[in-house]
Amino acid sequence: MHRHMVVPVCILAVVLGAACNILGSEEDDTPDNSGGECLEVILKGDFVIETELGAHALEIRGGCQYGIDGNLIIRNTRMHSLVTLSGLAYVTGDLMIYRNDQLVTLEDLKKLRRVDGNLTIRDNDKLEHLGLSELTTVEGSLIVDSNTRLVRLDGFHELVNVGQNLTIQYNPKLENIEDLSSLRHLGRHLVIERNAMLTDLDGLYGLSAISGNMVIGTNSMLEDVSGLSNLTEVRGNLRIHHCDQLTTLAGLSSLNSVAGDLAIYSNPRLSGLEGLGNLRSVGATLSINDNRSLISLDGLLRLNHVGQKLAIMDNRRLPTSQAYALAERIAVSQVIITGNRD
Repeated sequence: MHRHMVVPVCILAVVLGAACNILGSEEDDTPDNSGGECLEVILKGDFVIETELGAHALEIRGGCQYGIDGNLIIRNTRMHSLVTLSGLAYVTGDLMIYRNDQLVTLEDLKKLRRVDGNLTIRDNDKLEHLGLSELTTVEGSLIVDSNTRLVRLDGFHELVNVGQNLTIQYNPKLENIEDLSSLRHLGRHLVIERNAMLTDLDGLYGLSAISGNMVIGTNSMLEDVSGLSNLTEVRGNLRIHHCDQLTTLAGLSSLNSVAGDLAIYSNPRLSGLEGLGNLRSVGATLSINDNRSLISLDGLLRLNHVGQKLAIMDNRRLPTSQAYALAERIAVSQVIITGNRD
């Protein structure tokens, strides 16, 4: 989508009770909705909301439905909801919602259809509901980070496209991401890390390719990656690490190639790699390290190419003979095999 070049004419900031004009234009473009028709308007500039008064000022200026041609930052407020911003339909720049320690829900942003920049939701200590039920597109990155009470990514069921990265990390109570089930396109990286209560990746069934890197790590309750069952290729690196309850990679049964490195390490209950039965190529390094329950490499029977290096180390129950058999079969140029079962 074409990104407009924005020359900020005003930053809305309500600090110590002082508010600036929302628009630097001399012309009053507040819509006349007196006839009952809701006319969408465009507010040009970058806006920072830090108080309820600031949210009300934006509501008055925008009316019943409006877009922001610029960035919108909602930070350090004491608001419990964003009901005063319910007319927001789109943001051509970044939308950042962070450090709002009383904010419980985003569901009042029910008209928000798209964000052309990044959408960042982070460090909102009481946030329990997202509820962005009309959002279809984030052209930049979608980042959900360090929201201590967030249990599920509810309300993303219309989201089809994320143009850059999808990052879900440091949400200690997050249990599921199933409302991402409409997501079909991810432009770059997928990072799902340090979500202590996340048990599965259901909701990612619509992804068939990751254009950048994929990192699934330090999700201590993750048992199941079957939400990735339609994934056929990772065009960057793939890392799966420190998932204490993960016993199988069966959900990766469609994966055919990893263009960069494939690293599987420090997953203490992972006993086999059968879920990688269709994997044929790793473009750079294949590392299988410190998986203390791993007893077999049979899941890699179709693997026929590793571009740079094979490292199989410190898997204390894995027979060393299996590691050497894999190295011989794929004829990789650099091999490190150590610390496995003799």
